[in-house]
Amino acid sequence: MGAFARPVAFLPKGGSPFLGRGDFRRPTEDVQLSEGEMTTAAPTLGVRASELDAMPRQNDGVYVDIVADPAEPLGFRVTPRSQRFKIVDVRPDGEGDLKLVLAQVSSP
Repeated sequence: MGAFARPVAFLPKGGSPFLGRGDFRRPTEDVQLSEGEMTTAAPTLGVRASELDAMPRQNDGVYVDIVADPAEPLGFRVTPRSQRFKIVDVRPDGEGDLKLVLAQVSSP
């Protein structure tokens, strides 16, 4: 994961933000509809559970492509490249990794 990992900030509901890293992807999937075919994209973030301060949960917030900055109150800052998401689903793979299915909330 190290080669593709991006810096991320997790914002758990009712908890303290913490930093991590993850493999961010925007896979596409073709879906057959009665009217034809449609392509959808659900962004995902792959993370190692052992590297996290807490387990992410559905509806927690995530910022992708942040800059760690201990001088900031939350320990990070967003940049024009940063993207904000909400966790829609948490899918453990049974081997210590998690696939977080995301929904884009807004730009920073």
